[in-house]
Amino acid sequence: MRKLISVLLCLVLILGGANINFAALSSLTADTVEQSVILGDVATYVLTIANDRSGNANGTVLSVEGSSEIVSKSVFSQNNLNLSKNANLKVSLSIDTTDLKVGEYSFTVSAQAPEIAGKGNAAQKASYQSINLLLKVVGVEPPTEPPTEAPTEAPTEAPTEAPTEAPTEAPTEAPTEPARVHYVALGDSLATGTTLYNNVTTTYVQGIKQFLESIYGIENTTMKNYAVDGAASNDLLKLLTDPLNKEYEAVRTDVEKADIITISIGGNNILPAGKPLFYSINIELANSGVANFAIEYNAIIEIIHQLNPNAKVISTTLYNPYNSAKHAYFYRGDANLYTTSNSYIEGIINKTIRDYQSDNYYVVETYQYFLNNYGSKGLMKNVTNFYKTLRDPHLNQLGQNEMLKLHLDKLDGVLLR
Repeated sequence: MRKLISVLLCLVLILGGANINFAALSSLTADTVEQSVILGDVATYVLTIANDRSGNANGTVLSVEGSSEIVSKSVFSQNNLNLSKNANLKVSLSIDTTDLKVGEYSFTVSAQAPEIAGKGNAAQKASYQSINLLLKVVGVEPPTEPPTEAPTEAPTEAPTEAPTEAPTEAPTEAPTEPARVHYVALGDSLATGTTLYNNVTTTYVQGIKQFLESIYGIENTTMKNYAVDGAASNDLLKLLTDPLNKEYEAVRTDVEKADIITISIGGNNILPAGKPLFYSINIELANSGVANFAIEYNAIIEIIHQLNPNAKVISTTLYNPYNSAKHAYFYRGDANLYTTSNSYIEGIINKTIRDYQSDNYYVVETYQYFLNNYGSKGLMKNVTNFYKTLRDPHLNQLGQNEMLKLHLDKLDGVLLR
């Protein structure tokens, strides 16, 4: 027993005089690892540096590694941090994109705590954490104009006498060119007419083209439909900004010469959260689906306006396929599903579409019209395929006709006066 006590005392003495080092930094995370911003805006990442270990992480330094443009533009809200054990700190990283080019920038943010010599808890072992981030800069870069040379003055000649004018005939007026209109449709399957039941023969996009032909004539009306089944807001943004997209040049050229542009987007940001049967909603998928909708949607409209400030841009709000009232027994769960889905459809997607303000930008209130005339009466089955054996939220032919009517009211009442 005495020998055991002696050994323990020796260990206490040895440890008491030793340097005890702890690797204290445990994690470095960000509120988002991928962010899209419009050229000229400031991107902000909120970083969390955690120390859930038993030692300190004093003097922790944050740094950015990547292209020189990103490194020079990166500013931390604070640096040289002191983290005691079981503590964490939030730090914002801001990147001004004013002088950057449109494109994607990958970079790494690291946190490094230095080694500090000492005894007991005063000691600190060096520790390191890092995270890879992505910045997507979207928009249209201003064109660079070539330098203009000062005009060279021509030598002055001696004045000559004006010749005697012959009698002039009255000018003949050039024939007036007939008015022409170019229509471009952007969006998703609402604009293509694709449904699970193949019960759409004429989409609202085709109806708009026919309406324009009745005004301008078939020979003076042109139309391009760049809508893609399953497209979400990030897909439409890439269509307009990604040079690797095979239709990049064509869609931008058509947008530049368009007189009228219609947009239907946002449904596929939320649709995956209800698949495959739409009897429940995956909240995690719904949150991730709409997380960047506002940034991406605003960037889409800004790019369109930059390419063609004179085009009339008509965007539609997204209808909710669930009935808001008068639920049949088999669909009694739809009352809660309507409320949940509406927090995303109306609370985020449609709010973003309505909140955007600019000249030549117009909103078609498809959501409110369908709610008032169908959803609140338990009649969404009349305009969608949602209340069939296999639930399909797409519009049927009557739904497309109603959507066309709303667009024609906007065209006739606002754009073509």
